[in-house]
Amino acid sequence: MTMDRRQWLTSICTASIGAIAGCTGELEAMTEDVNEEATETVDETVSDLARPPNADVEIESDGTILVLSTDPGTVGVMCGLPETDDPVEEVRTADEAVTGPGEIEGCDAERIVAVNEAGDIEVVERLD
Repeated sequence: MTMDRRQWLTSICTASIGAIAGCTGELEAMTEDVNEEATETVDETVSDLARPPNADVEIESDGTILVLSTDPGTVGVMCGLPETDDPVEEVRTADEAVTGPGEIEGCDAERIVAVNEAGDIEVVERLD
């Protein structure tokens, strides 16, 4: 009788371990799927975030604005606030604007602004 009981317990333990091993494999596969999905979601969210526009500028004594550098995601720097509904296009086409390091001459506006790819505007210098 003892041997039968021992064989029975061994069979149950073996079956249980097999079931647990099967669950572990399923759990690992599910964990990998969830991890991949989470990584994709984070990547999509981060790519949708817009960095605020910014630039390093200096004002010369003659009023010339020197744009020394722009931050990543900044489309350009312009004299004054945009006057249209599309600041990105305006900074790309305006005479008193640069899309990288350069000079802006003859600016009589009160502000120098930077524009990012999302169309956000940030004042980088006030001309008082």
